[in-house]
Amino acid sequence: MAPTLRWLSVFSLLLLSTTPCLAATGKPSAVGRYWRDFKEFWGSAFENQNAIVMFTLAFGALAMFIITRGKWKK
Repeated sequence: MAPTLRWLSVFSLLLLSTTPCLAATGKPSAVGRYWRDFKEFWGSAFENQNAIVMFTLAFGALAMFIITRGKWKK
């Protein structure tokens, strides 16, 4: 397994496991509070239609930038 993929999988497992582990202690740590606030902020950010349209446009612009800057086209 490539080192980058290994670190990515370890980090993703750590992120996914923090919420259930911290919920059992009763008082969340700094990581638990950050993760809760992170989910609350981005969950409420996409509740209206304007935010979803802007996200879709930004994602499309990023995709077009990556496609047009590809090294495979010579």
